[in-house]
Amino acid sequence: MRRSQGMRTAAAPEWDGAWSERFDKFVIFTEDHWLWIGCVDPDGYGFFKAAGRARRVHRLAYARWKGALDDPDEKRVIVDHICRTRNCVNPDHLRLETYRVNAENSDSPIADNMHKEACDRGHPFTPENTYVVKGGKTWPGGRACRTCRREWMQGYRARKAAESSRAEPSSKVLLPT
Repeated sequence: MRRSQGMRTAAAPEWDGAWSERFDKFVIFTEDHWLWIGCVDPDGYGFFKAAGRARRVHRLAYARWKGALDDPDEKRVIVDHICRTRNCVNPDHLRLETYRVNAENSDSPIADNMHKEACDRGHPFTPENTYVVKGGKTWPGGRACRTCRREWMQGYRARKAAESSRAEPSSKVLLPT
């Protein structure tokens, strides 16, 4: 299974100075970025074997130059690439962020949907006109428009009423008495 398909990597340990020389062999230092040229997964994130485990290099770089990855104010934080270059290990391009903030700042479809101010039909996403849809196994969760839902339900009910009025009346079955 590819790491990008759900295999979890170990949390970044405290930086061990013995790794520095080996780590630096896989970095190209340019004016803007410090690019990782070692092992890179299909999603573009670099990996480095440290303390017997494969670890994401941007997490190790953050631990090396900025310190611990723990933020006492946040439950779950990740190392975010400000530069949006996944194999960059420049500490000036790395910051701790929550999953939500990272998703909002990305260029993914999730971020695009988070930034929408209206539904596809132009109805505004206001608190009164928006509800949250819980996702399931076969459909995604997210925001939904109450106006669109109401219009869809009115059309659905009208179609059902028309179908039932067109249906032939069933023949009466006489039951024995």
